[in-house]
Amino acid sequence: MLLAQFEELRMSETESISKFYGRVEMSTNEAMTLYQPIDELLVVQKILRVLPSRFRTKKTAIMEVQNLNEIKLGKLVGKLKTYEMELNMEENDTKKSKNVALEGVNDSSLKGSEKSSGFEDEMALFVKKFRRILRDKGKFAREGSSGSERQFRPSTGQSNERNKDVKPFTKDFRKSVKCFTCGGIGHYAADCANNQKKYSKGKDKAMKVI
Repeated sequence: MLLAQFEELRMSETESISKFYGRVEMSTNEAMTLYQPIDELLVVQKILRVLPSRFRTKKTAIMEVQNLNEIKLGKLVGKLKTYEMELNMEENDTKKSKNVALEGVNDSSLKGSEKSSGFEDEMALFVKKFRRILRDKGKFAREGSSGSERQFRPSTGQSNERNKDVKPFTKDFRKSVKCFTCGGIGHYAADCANNQKKYSKGKDKAMKVI
């Protein structure tokens, strides 16, 4: 009965050597208590037989190098524990390497996004400055054209003020005209009667001479 229970013992993929050997030792001690001791060679063979796949390399090395009839149980368990510690260390190192690589990828992605964001900010600032330059340029052009119009366009108000000083040629204005021939007021020298008389006398003289 105890031997059958011993043969049914199995080691799971996630179970440690220490834990499994504890179950094996419990079974052998119980058998010894009932005066049914289990031979050490059977225990060694049992342990090697039920090792999970992660111990396959170590199991093959032990079976090729050492004689199973001569290997001690304590020595076998010690070797398996050492190998298990090495596997755990390698697994931890692999996990750390993966984590470092993942962090590097994340950092690269983050830096890439930061660079992209920085480039977008620079482009936005450039576009903003460019629009401001265009806006100011249009503003200066409008102010320059309006200033030119103000500069070269005659002022209506000034023209009106100047026109006020210019007296229109009316009958009232003609009344103030002074003749340079007779000194009279109200006519020009060309229209003066004295000039007409002189012209008539000169014409008559010319006729007599002819």
